[in-house]
Amino acid sequence: MPGLAYLFGVGVVAVAVGVTFVATGGKPWTVIDGADGRPSTSKFQWTIWTAVVLFAYSAIYFSRARNGSWDALPNVPPNILLVMGFSTTTMVVAKGITTQYVANGRVVKPAGGQGGLLSDDIGQSDLSKVQLVMWTLLAIGIYLAIVVKQVSAVATGSSVQGSNVGLPDIDSSLMVRWASHKADISGRNW
Repeated sequence: MPGLAYLFGVGVVAVAVGVTFVATGGKPWTVIDGADGRPSTSKFQWTIWTAVVLFAYSAIYFSRARNGSWDALPNVPPNILLVMGFSTTTMVVAKGITTQYVANGRVVKPAGGQGGLLSDDIGQSDLSKVQLVMWTLLAIGIYLAIVVKQVSAVATGSSVQGSNVGLPDIDSSLMVRWASHKADISGRNW
């Protein structure tokens, strides 16, 4: 019964949101805010991928447990590690670069800037941020479709592409686009 696995996965994400709610004093959306108090594209990306991977791992684990396999999932695929690690790295690096640039006078951050998830510091739409968010959402949609197929396969005892042992990987074609886009804008203030 895959519905219970999805419910379990959503429940795990809901607990994570609840913990975040408490940790942020009732403002869980602030976890994606940068030091300037405006939404950060890299923090948004890290947060959404974290929620998706929590959901996927939990739903697949629940399905396996219902079939008698209580062991932890045996692997975390390379592209999942890459997207989680690269998002974390770029989140930290972007802050460090921006801080250094501001300190050296190479970049001037406007007081009371209007920047955000899809806009630059002066409030104008930033096409690179829009593109990054769109590719992220596309990759997440495709990944969740694969997770649904995986959970259904585990629940019915069949297999997906020869294996339903652990988390599915993110398609490499999406990773190439995502990684190259991240490399293009890693030096920007986002």
